[in-house]
Amino acid sequence: TQSQSLSALKHFSDVETISLDREYHPNADWSFPNLNPKEWKETMDELVGLLK
Repeated sequence: TQSQSLSALKHFSDVETISLDREYHPNADWSFPNLNPKEWKETMDELVGLLK
């Protein structure tokens, strides 16, 4: 699962991790807070717009 993978990366590697899930992941270096589906979609749309 994602939580197990993030935990393994956190404890056994030097890579920084990002979670784009709408739920907070404490083992990710960067993670969104808990968001409802509408907030998550708006945030993802904004992020995609910044990457264009």
